[in-house]
Amino acid sequence: MALEKRLSHIKRKESENRIKFGQQINISVLADNPTGCSHCSYDSQYKVSRDPNCSYCGGKYWIYATTVHNEYVKVRWIAEAVEEEIVIGNLQVGDCVLIARIESRSFFENTIKYETRIDIDPLGGDITPISDSIEVIPQKIVIDTLKSEIAVSCSRVYKD
Repeated sequence: MALEKRLSHIKRKESENRIKFGQQINISVLADNPTGCSHCSYDSQYKVSRDPNCSYCGGKYWIYATTVHNEYVKVRWIAEAVEEEIVIGNLQVGDCVLIARIESRSFFENTIKYETRIDIDPLGGDITPISDSIEVIPQKIVIDTLKSEIAVSCSRVYKD
């Protein structure tokens, strides 16, 4: 009973720290059941749209419903002087590690599955080394010892 109370207290403090010292990120979450484009037809041989220039689906034929999940996370940027080895391989200068709630793990796994990018709020309070977005590095979601937070390694991406 005392351990459960202590863990509850730790989770509450971690949450307060993410809100107080963290930065807001926006995660685009794609639904698992896409719908076909009503503006073009499907090419069953190549499994894409017959119209590669379709302005509605971008030539992919499948359209995924998207929702945006907002989350406060602690962001640790890898600076020039501090390249670190984190669990699986090295993070490069400009990459980052996000510390987030364990309950948000499925949102980060969705970004890996559909290769979507995470937008960082430019008014997050910290000066960041990137100006656009980041993407989660596959196999780089690590659960902390208390199972209350996750560390998500991300690489920087420039918008086209």
